[in-house]
Amino acid sequence: VPGNLDPSQELPLVIVIDSHGDGKMAVDKFNPAVRYFPCLVAGSDLIKNNFAGFENALMQLLDDIIKKYPVDKQEIIISGFSGGARMAYYFAVHQQVHGVLMCGAGPGAQKPSCPVYTISGMGDFNFSEQYIHPDIGLFDNEQFTSDYFHGIHEWPQPQQLSDALVFLLRDSRGMGKIRHKRGNQLMQMADSLERAGDELMAWNALEKAAKISMKNSEKKAAAERGNSLLMKKEFREAIQKLEHDLNEEKNLQQTYSNRLLTGDMEWWKQELTTLNNNLITCGNSLEEDHYLRIKGFIGILLYSAINTIIHKDPHNPQLEVMLDTYEFAEPENPDVYFFRALHAYQSGNRESCVENLNRSLKLGFSDLAKLNNEFPDEIVNSIKSDR
Repeated sequence: VPGNLDPSQELPLVIVIDSHGDGKMAVDKFNPAVRYFPCLVAGSDLIKNNFAGFENALMQLLDDIIKKYPVDKQEIIISGFSGGARMAYYFAVHQQVHGVLMCGAGPGAQKPSCPVYTISGMGDFNFSEQYIHPDIGLFDNEQFTSDYFHGIHEWPQPQQLSDALVFLLRDSRGMGKIRHKRGNQLMQMADSLERAGDELMAWNALEKAAKISMKNSEKKAAAERGNSLLMKKEFREAIQKLEHDLNEEKNLQQTYSNRLLTGDMEWWKQELTTLNNNLITCGNSLEEDHYLRIKGFIGILLYSAINTIIHKDPHNPQLEVMLDTYEFAEPENPDVYFFRALHAYQSGNRESCVENLNRSLKLGFSDLAKLNNEFPDEIVNSIKSDR
């Protein structure tokens, strides 16, 4: 809530859904993003991945906020990260909102009536969901904007969140000066990025400048720069490289999905070792993003497969291979040892169960509801006493 809240002035509202149900963290991510324009931001500690009835829960949350705060009902933005972004998008398809801001995920086939703004790392395994081939026509597309950064499956920086909200709330009171200033900054950023040889990020800055800028002359200047960039050989080669990599990744994803049920540990070790070596020796950011997307996909593939098998078919012999592969791929991931603990518990090995649970918690596992749901009180209490 803005510190100088005027109860008589209705304000835009941004609802943020974190995939793990950490509402405070989600709101904190947006606090610096709205520091220059008054806006209400709310999160939920209840709604998270696989939460049944999330749409009704969101409606209840909205009703509660509207009763307590001066919300402009015509300027409600639904946002989220990863699975939270997918829930936000689904909600916007079925309910009337002013805009959707998706972080770490892309839109589905069914389109909402409101604008959709997506942000993800170029090394995010979900990046392909939001990628659009650069074309000057995108500068006039007010229904969909694809923003990105060099990074993995993670929350965007506050400035990118702010850019998204400035665009989605561009007609709100007081946005004129903000749009003018930010549009000029983005044009300057495009110059710097192009000089540094990062044409894709330069294009990204120009597209945002064209959409955020107030004056037609500023929009025209961004479009002219965009046309100039499209004619540049280095930019066309970067686009070709990126799209070749994305197509190659589709084939690899199918290979990895098949290997989950048939591959042995040696095959996975060789594959992951080669991938890690490529990440160390890659020559530029596009190559690094390519290998990061592959690595991220393997991680989420293993998580999803193990989570399914460990609950539906815990005695499947391939589960051991998957657990070993997951640990080899992501040795510092707390989910690895949570799954190992659950597998040990299912196998009657209490000592290994407690050992792996302690390791998982030490590495940062924090979903206490899941912990209490998966293990009996006797195990949970012993973990608490150990800590």
